Amino acid sequence: MGKQKIVIPGGGGFIGRHVTRHFAAKGWDVVVLSRQHHEHREGFRFVWWDGANLDAWADELDGAAAVIVCSADKAKELMFETFDVQAIKPWLS
Repeated sequence: MGKQKIVIPGGGGFIGRHVTRHFAAKGWDVVVLSRQHHEHREGFRFVWWDGANLDAWADELDGAAAVIVCSADKAKELMFETFDVQAIKPWLS
């Protein structure tokens, strides 16, 4: 089985950096969606998005096992939605 893929909108921000590093260290294929232009780093890659328009970044969702939203703008809209915490706990350990 290949690497599991995770997409992290806002993964270059204050909280997102920690989430990104965690999953990269666990061997995941980490894709960070960011409004800033970044150089790719060991263990993860950045894909540009504006958080509003459906562009090429949406292709990154194909085959993703998970999406963790760390983007401040979008997180406000999504905050405290119901998530199955027990289902994601194994990924964090």
